[in-house]
Amino acid sequence: MAKKGNLRRPRHREPDGNEAETDLAAMTFEELLELQNRVGTKMYRQLMAGPSAEDQPRRAAPTRAQGAAEKQRPLEMSSKTRVPFLRQVVPVRKKVARDPRFDDLSGEYNPEVFEKTYRFLNEYRAKEKELVAKRLKKSKLGEEQEKLKQLLHRMDQQEAAQHEQQRQQEQR
Repeated sequence: MAKKGNLRRPRHREPDGNEAETDLAAMTFEELLELQNRVGTKMYRQLMAGPSAEDQPRRAAPTRAQGAAEKQRPLEMSSKTRVPFLRQVVPVRKKVARDPRFDDLSGEYNPEVFEKTYRFLNEYRAKEKELVAKRLKKSKLGEEQEKLKQLLHRMDQQEAAQHEQQRQQEQR
């Protein structure tokens, strides 16, 4: 049995905690019980457990470096903070819609030039009209014949309107 005067007291070095652990490991159970009675149960448990996470100094959370890739990202807002009532909105330039029909860069409308440029469409319309007429003769279903008749009639009306426009332009 160890005497009360001979009791070895462990050295407490909290920063690394290694020496306190080695001193406690070298003590007998009798000495450990006596130490527990003298220091108190709560303090004894803390000594046995070693330095806890609460005792160690907290390190700051690593922050991301603001690199070139971060510049174009939207600003990260914390979900904990309130958004200001009137927040600053970054103005974004809108693309201006430009209709070339009404743009000055397109020039003035000249019906003669337009007619010469798009004359080939009249040839396509004539060929398409012939195809519709052939399909109308071959078709036997009533619904299909009715649709083709309406289409052919509309094509005739468009052609007549176009001829009327040409006649009026020639009179001017």
